[in-house]
Amino acid sequence: MVQVISDAKTRGQILIISELNLLPSSVAEGLLNEALSGSTNSDFFLFLTANSGRYAFADSFKNRLVSHVVSEYTREELESVVRLKVNEWEGPSAAKILVKFHF
Repeated sequence: MVQVISDAKTRGQILIISELNLLPSSVAEGLLNEALSGSTNSDFFLFLTANSGRYAFADSFKNRLVSHVVSEYTREELESVVRLKVNEWEGPSAAKILVKFHF
């Protein structure tokens, strides 16, 4: 992960790291400290996603991030989103079944 981040920051790329909080906060913070040290291309952007209910980030780490919390979908909203894709393969009842397992 360190090399991927280093390459992206040198090239000025946009990088998305999904579910960073699958790692303990100390590990995530250590990897990012190493990867983000030094000079950075001004076009570089790093987006991190994290889900609630897993490892919590230390306050010292969170204070260095810009955070935007996206609220959970309601059952109806999630079913609508799933239906758009699942109907193509399985029909409308499959969306209800999939959403049921989420809630």
